[in-house]
Amino acid sequence: MVCRLAMDLGTAKTIIADETHGILCKQPSLVGFDSKSRRPVAVGAKAARLFGRTPHSIVITRPLKAGRVHDFEAAAMMLRSFFESLSLRPRNVQLVVGIPVGLTAAEKLALRHLLRDLGVRSVHLVEEHIASAAHESLNLMQECAGVIIDVGAGLTELALLGSGTVLASRSLSWSGDRLTEEIERILIQNYALRPCTSIVDSVRWRLLHPEQDPGPWIYRGYHLLLKRAVGFTLKKEDFFGLLPSFCDDVHKGLLEILTEAGIPSHDAALYDGGLTLTGSALPLDLLSRNLETRTGLPVHISSEPNESVVHGLRRMLTYADYF
Repeated sequence: MVCRLAMDLGTAKTIIADETHGILCKQPSLVGFDSKSRRPVAVGAKAARLFGRTPHSIVITRPLKAGRVHDFEAAAMMLRSFFESLSLRPRNVQLVVGIPVGLTAAEKLALRHLLRDLGVRSVHLVEEHIASAAHESLNLMQECAGVIIDVGAGLTELALLGSGTVLASRSLSWSGDRLTEEIERILIQNYALRPCTSIVDSVRWRLLHPEQDPGPWIYRGYHLLLKRAVGFTLKKEDFFGLLPSFCDDVHKGLLEILTEAGIPSHDAALYDGGLTLTGSALPLDLLSRNLETRTGLPVHISSEPNESVVHGLRRMLTYADYF
């Protein structure tokens, strides 16, 4: 019996769903394996729980970076484990997979080979923005259906949709991972502190929820120069410039794709379609207010920002035989 599945293979999470039951698997895109034998030790949530607690012989890695597979062996381990957890036989699976805008022909071919080597019966690749548009019920056949902005862990992607296709797109380096890297950089450069996961995650949470924790931000961590643990207070001002910088880059990217497509920001058709925000690696409400103020365009935040891609792909499963 053929099993049709939709898969959002993301930098941070992998989500698998079917037509009737909805989401079957939602796991971190992580693999832990023995560095000598290359045998998997833990996958998904189990690997996440081991992160930072393993001996040197065990490596915890992300098979995907910036939305692209960079470690095919680890990705195969991860997907094989997810299929086994769902008691699926790959040879019975028709798979519809969301891919980033701008994936090269070689990268698409490599992804197809990865999945076919696992034994998957058939593989169909759909750009994630098209899938999100399907979930949000945008009319892609309009001359200008609107703009999808996907804020992911690895990339922030913008795509102007219309006439049944992607008219223009941009991939920005700003993402959830980039915010983490910037926090780590500030801790090292400004405070000479080792950026341990607990401190970085706490600073990140406080940045994303400023109204819930006005400070002061007091921590205890390892000082790289003194070579010992010390107590310290972080200056909130050192971090507050990060999120406005993210909003600036998104606005700049938006203007670039509109210019490339020859559509002015005050175009009536664009106003009808508006801007749709998906993903949730960074605060969508902050980005929404910023873009509304700057552009005057209506901004809609997806009701299921983390899962809009996979739900859009689910809508397409019925037509998998015709891809």
